Amino acid sequence: MTDDIKDLQKHMQRIEIKVEQVLTELQPICKLHRGNGKPGLDVRMSVAESELDDVKSSTQWAFRTAVTAIIGALSSVVLYLLKK
Repeated sequence: MTDDIKDLQKHMQRIEIKVEQVLTELQPICKLHRGNGKPGLDVRMSVAESELDDVKSSTQWAFRTAVTAIIGALSSVVLYLLKK
């Protein structure tokens, strides 16, 4: 009976050591998520997604403008050639 208790105590000590190791490994991740003096990870992700959406919309706008300019230039060339 006392051997069972001693085995149980050894297992509990191993579990405590493992829990401490896991907590030690998780601390940097938790610090990163909280922000470590900067805005938290969720806030930074939200800002990055917002900036990405802005870049995507301005890229689409630039592409549409370029296509419109090319069509306008081609139309001008065709009209010039037709009038000649």
